[in-house]
Amino acid sequence: GQLIGNGYADISIDRLAITPGNYQLSVGIADTTLLHNFDLWDHAVDLHVQQGAATVGYGIVELFGSWVVQSTD
Repeated sequence: GQLIGNGYADISIDRLAITPGNYQLSVGIADTTLLHNFDLWDHAVDLHVQQGAATVGYGIVELFGSWVVQSTD
């Protein structure tokens, strides 16, 4: 179905393993076709990651968390 109205999405990340480096964080919410953005914050935050004890298996990030999405209408 189509969502109309206000709502929110929260993510709780238990731990965040990112390869050291400098990144620009963008956040967006789109429909399943990825053709319509409901909201987009492009390059919203500069993120500077330093070397720590944890390592990333493959790629630049591993996400360990859970999502909650709810309508406020």
